[in-house]
Amino acid sequence: MRAWLLTLAAALVLAATGCPRHTRRTLVPPAPTDGDAAARQRFADARAAFARDGDNAAEFVAIGEQFPDDPIAPWAHLYAGIAHVAAGAYAEAVRELDQVDDGEAPPGLRTRADLFLGLARNYQGEHGKALPRLARGEAAIEGDAERAEWLAAMAVATAAGSEPLAALRYFDRWYPLATSAERGY
Repeated sequence: MRAWLLTLAAALVLAATGCPRHTRRTLVPPAPTDGDAAARQRFADARAAFARDGDNAAEFVAIGEQFPDDPIAPWAHLYAGIAHVAAGAYAEAVRELDQVDDGEAPPGLRTRADLFLGLARNYQGEHGKALPRLARGEAAIEGDAERAEWLAAMAVATAAGSEPLAALRYFDRWYPLATSAERGY
């Protein structure tokens, strides 16, 4: 009887206080709500398609080119760069992500651009240019897949530097997240 009352009391306390919520916070601020309405709508549509397909770089590039002075332009360049990295078009990714850094983008947006700019430069074999971007971009990692890609990039870029043994800590952290084919690497 007493155990039953304790269970009931615990259930009531949980119901009254609510369950803890783990909200994922991202560094990237929400897209601006000012500027050209057509640019914002095209960006929202392109971002929805990107969430579904993981592509749509051409539309993001077009938005950035057609609305270069609009507040949405840095977001379009960021998403174009991310889509280009995913497609393996690293030179195009660098071109788009450099535009995020050149503009008046919010710091969180620039940090996210640094992450993908570091990845793109690493894939291009520009390890010296990749390392500082990767280091700055770590705070913008969202999810295990990005964490694994970042760790692999840090490992490779560090191994190519002046202290290759320092790469071991990144390889060790990357290994549990890697696929079986990547583990063979």
